Amino acid sequence: MNSVLNAASVIDVKTDEHTYGALFAREKVAVTLTLIETDPGQFAIKYEATYSGIKSGHIAGGPVPITGDSSTVVNQNPKVTVIVSNYSNDQQNHLISAHIQITVQAPVLGNITIFDKSLGGQYGINTLQLMFAHMAEISNPEKVMSVLHPALAQYSSSSEDLNISQRVIELEKRVTILEAQIAAGKG
Repeated sequence: MNSVLNAASVIDVKTDEHTYGALFAREKVAVTLTLIETDPGQFAIKYEATYSGIKSGHIAGGPVPITGDSSTVVNQNPKVTVIVSNYSNDQQNHLISAHIQITVQAPVLGNITIFDKSLGGQYGINTLQLMFAHMAEISNPEKVMSVLHPALAQYSSSSEDLNISQRVIELEKRVTILEAQIAAGKG
């Protein structure tokens, strides 16, 4: 696993498994796609495939940027085509979805579909950067508190990153100040 996946936010993971061909020309293929947010508002697909039969092996790669509906040849021999359809990015609610179909022009078997599923989900909700941006958009202290409390609980209980821990401490101090302002009616 490379640093791009570690630094990225995983949105969804799906696996599609197929068996193709007859007894002597049988091919088993399992493809796993991971939809990730590589940067705020930037999305990509990581892939991993295992196959056995006529040929056996494993391939992994990405990230392959996803920006909308498209059809892209990602490999020439064998020809592998990735088709993205029904792409939707609801930026207000931080929801993304896309249907991904991968076809391969396989020797002996011809053109086969090795992945045909939709991926999607919520993105960016638990990142500090998005949290700060959201807090800047809202001016009501009660709304700020409703955003901060769940995020602080998550980061203070799960973060091992010192930089994030330091930010959490700063946020906790700001929360205390905001709570005092709300209590005093100064919010």
